Amino acid sequence: MRRTNTRFIATIIAVSMLVLLILAGPAQSFILGFSISDSFPVKGDKINFIVSAHVEENEKTNVNNFTLIISGPSNLSCSFDVSGTPLDYCPGITIKLVKTPQFGYGYGYGYGYGYFLQGELEYNISLDSKNLSGGIYDVKLLAYIDGKTIETSHQQLSVLSFDNTIACSVRAKDGNIILSGRSLSGKTSLNLFAPQNGAVKGQGSIIIQNNKERIIYKFNVNQASHVDSKTIVFKTIGNLVSNRQKESKENAVIVFNSNTGTIDVIGSKLNIQNMDISFSKC
Repeated sequence: MRRTNTRFIATIIAVSMLVLLILAGPAQSFILGFSISDSFPVKGDKINFIVSAHVEENEKTNVNNFTLIISGPSNLSCSFDVSGTPLDYCPGITIKLVKTPQFGYGYGYGYGYGYFLQGELEYNISLDSKNLSGGIYDVKLLAYIDGKTIETSHQQLSVLSFDNTIACSVRAKDGNIILSGRSLSGKTSLNLFAPQNGAVKGQGSIIIQNNKERIIYKFNVNQASHVDSKTIVFKTIGNLVSNRQKESKENAVIVFNSNTGTIDVIGSKLNIQNMDISFSKC
């Protein structure tokens, strides 16, 4: 089975991912969180980044500022202070302080002046993706505290260019399956058809036979977009049916990569990595 293309794998995308960093030294009680609302936005969509910071009880940390860095086909960065005020030019970016901690101004831990953070705070950073070219981006957050630079794990952002000329017929099988946190095994098959110009909505299904459990995801294709010449992303919506559970709504991104010969399914409940493409005409 081919290795997955990690550039296009997000960890439970329609659901927020939290990156926690616990630091050594004076900042060891400082916990930084960073998540992206949608890792596959269509160009022009609003993208929300959720930034959180927490200092454990009976601790306080000297926080200087934060910087959001987006690197890819076009580059963008934005620095802001604890109050959420931009410190430089941040085109298309608005920052809202959602949760306010206890903080003051003065000396701390021998590192000079800065904001004392005690408790927790949260920001909602909104970015208009029309300021980004289509393609794949690396996103990270930096925090400057107690004379140190703290960096979150990098996350991938794919800005899509909607294209109503895409016509695809695809079949795939197998893959590594996770359904609502459960790892499944068994036979898996995917069928997807997306007509050109959107005269009729695209549609498809994924069928999983896990021992005696049968799971079916029937979906419509709402959008088909190019990430690059080898990769097409299909945004789907449909119903997830299992003979063990009630029918439920499901939104999933299906990533078709002709370079690796694989398909990945990234949904709110259903996630499949490394499906082998058995037929494609795109």
